Amino acid sequence: MNSTLLSLLKLAPLLLLVLLLGGCAIFKKRLHARASRLPPSKMDECLSPGARQLMEDSLRGLDLDRVTDYHAHLITREVNPKWLSWTHPKDYAGNLLLTDAAGVRFDKDFDAAYLNRLAALIQSSPIHGKVFLFAMDKFHDSDGNAVNAKTTFHVPNDAVFDAVSKYPNLFVPVVSIHPYRKDAIAELERCARRGSRYVKWIPNSMGIDPASPKTEAFYHRMRELHMVLICHTGSEPIVETSEGRDFGNPLRLRKPLGMGVRVIACHCASWGTDIDFESPGGKRVQSFDLFLRLMDEPAYRGLLFGDISAVTFFTRGDIITLAERVRLVLLERTDLQERLVYGSDYPICGIKLMTLTSRLAHAGFITTTQGKQLNEIYRYNPWLFDLVLKRTLRHPETGQRFADSIFMMRPELQ
Repeated sequence: MNSTLLSLLKLAPLLLLVLLLGGCAIFKKRLHARASRLPPSKMDECLSPGARQLMEDSLRGLDLDRVTDYHAHLITREVNPKWLSWTHPKDYAGNLLLTDAAGVRFDKDFDAAYLNRLAALIQSSPIHGKVFLFAMDKFHDSDGNAVNAKTTFHVPNDAVFDAVSKYPNLFVPVVSIHPYRKDAIAELERCARRGSRYVKWIPNSMGIDPASPKTEAFYHRMRELHMVLICHTGSEPIVETSEGRDFGNPLRLRKPLGMGVRVIACHCASWGTDIDFESPGGKRVQSFDLFLRLMDEPAYRGLLFGDISAVTFFTRGDIITLAERVRLVLLERTDLQERLVYGSDYPICGIKLMTLTSRLAHAGFITTTQGKQLNEIYRYNPWLFDLVLKRTLRHPETGQRFADSIFMMRPELQ
């Protein structure tokens, strides 16, 4: 889950005040006014000619049967109780934001409604490719024991397999297995037999040190099974634990890469800072620069990839400068684009405040007219909005855009 939610969740005290004053209905009304609520099936007949043309232009050059979203979250009702209680304002606000972004209510039917809503968004789009759907394992301590109190949310592997069995033409199962678990390799083999070739980690949240010797047997078996690690990189203050605060450091991925495991670094480590423990003095630097260091090493070609799921997200203050730098560098570095993949980070892309088209237009990445047309698409289909936006982005000075290959399935990752 992308760390840029932090700035939004700082509004939690204000949200609490509104709730305590009996203003919950007003807050929800304002939130819904920003969120996508129109039926995606009505998009084609309701879009303006300009918005429809923008969408068609954005998809030109793509094989729509091979378009691939490498980063989408399945969410179930298995969340930490803090997320359901207003006495924990940051967590409670996060729950409101995510469920609203997904367009569903957090009630007894949430699991089915969430999955069906995502499926409807994909089916109502022109895309005929696949979406990688993530499970999420629990936090485990250093002895491999699950700790529910430190687990933010849990999505069992079987929930992902059930989703794929219901929509086999839409989703790719991505399992999540904590490598410290006593049954980690047995579970990895079970999931491989069921058809998964991908493992998702958020080390900061799950308590995984990717460089720990405890991971070596797991990596060895992953390589034997030709499985790919999809690993969050950079900071993750929303769901991270105190034990895992530094585990998103891209440099910790040298362990799996050195053992021949293919890795997708989620978000290209585009948020936060990490300690550069490879340089004298061990200063804290931007995580993105550590990601670039790894990408520039010839030994990792064919092994290390990055997803662009957070490249259009905004937070606040000086972080906006970093966000713009990440966009500029990734657009400029055409030599890296053959190793980048597309990701939506659904449902985060459904939080309109995270992707401000007006700011992108002001910075020159899109035009003001394109921003208005993109907002039309968002109102019907936030998942498609994210894809069209990233296809529309241009470097403000050179006009360079993201390569077509980023948005389609990569043979090296199959």
